[in-house]
Amino acid sequence: IMLEEKQLKFDIQRYSNIAHLWSTYALYSDGKQVARGINSIQAIKEAGGWRVTGILVQAESATAPLPNEYLP
Repeated sequence: IMLEEKQLKFDIQRYSNIAHLWSTYALYSDGKQVARGINSIQAIKEAGGWRVTGILVQAESATAPLPNEYLP
């Protein structure tokens, strides 16, 4: 089984040395879309570059469909 995640749309908000990436994704298994959702990624800029400090993932469901504003 081959799994692949593709980013559909993203938004980055940055203030000084902190940043937040909100990324809508689609998950594919053997070329067929099997899921969608949103990744919420927090990062901090340090001397060596950006470091991820947290990742939250929320998969789309029948009771929580992705709003149009997060789709391409």
